[in-house]
Amino acid sequence: MPHPTRRDPAPLLATLLLSLTAAAALHLSFASRAAPERAAAASASRLDGAARRLESLVQAAQDAATRVAAWPEARAALAGDRRSLARLFTRLELERARRPDAPALAIHDAGLATVAWAGPVEARRPLSGAALSGDGVFLAAGRVSSTLVAAAEIREGDNLRGIVTAEIPLSTRRGIRNEFLGDFDRVAGADEGLEVRYVDVLESDHPVAAEPRSRLLLSPAGRTLAVARVIDDGAAGAVRRVAISWRRILSGLAAAAILVWVAGQPRPRRIAAGATLLRLSLLLLGPPFPGPDSVLAGADLFSSPALGPLGRSPVDLLLTTLWLAT
Repeated sequence: MPHPTRRDPAPLLATLLLSLTAAAALHLSFASRAAPERAAAASASRLDGAARRLESLVQAAQDAATRVAAWPEARAALAGDRRSLARLFTRLELERARRPDAPALAIHDAGLATVAWAGPVEARRPLSGAALSGDGVFLAAGRVSSTLVAAAEIREGDNLRGIVTAEIPLSTRRGIRNEFLGDFDRVAGADEGLEVRYVDVLESDHPVAAEPRSRLLLSPAGRTLAVARVIDDGAAGAVRRVAISWRRILSGLAAAAILVWVAGQPRPRRIAAGATLLRLSLLLLGPPFPGPDSVLAGADLFSSPALGPLGRSPVDLLLTTLWLAT
């Protein structure tokens, strides 16, 4: 009885490869058109997130300043009571110990001289009268760091007795990164595509224009505190991720089709031709594994300019060596 004819799966894989290539082209075209619109919505959402983070920090600073301003020890210390001043220092330290990220606290007299404090209080300059302007929230922004300050007045009738300030560092830009020091930005958060420019209290009265894909972040009284701007809207990254996914799928399928074709008749010439076709397909599409973000697919570990595209990474070198070995 004759054995049934065994069908060669290579043509089927080749047809599937051509169909998926067409599907990939259509998907990339759609993604390229849809990405800007989706990125605009995503940018607005990221700016909303920055605004919410700043609002939360402002609220925390205001609550702390208002709470301390109501302490009887604060009023007594401003009146010159030395025992109350000692208790005030202790209570300020206990207040900060309630939370690891609690604001630094300070109490100033009516002349803005600091009477008591707890934590790293901004000492580069006095309050510069900002707390007396009716807006209890402002920023002390410099080249290296920016600090949010909330102020609460202590009054007896119409007389100003003192001011309580609560300070929260918003950002540090030292350009140093080690186990002890590192830059941070509490408003930008982990969003590396978001840039925040903080506006110092001495500059906040000047008009600040909002650029495209940016937003003014204001204090409760309308003072400009910062300008958040999306420097990477993610459109190009979204299209790139789609392209990488399709390239890895097509690369794996092309490799499977070539290997099946070679396995059908493993003669020396076909093996050599298959190895060359496989190396060219992987050179064009990249290997399906590892991903392009892997250290093995990058030039950090190894790269040989002498080999050109055949030696761009450890994976390329390995594939080239296997190809030459055939």
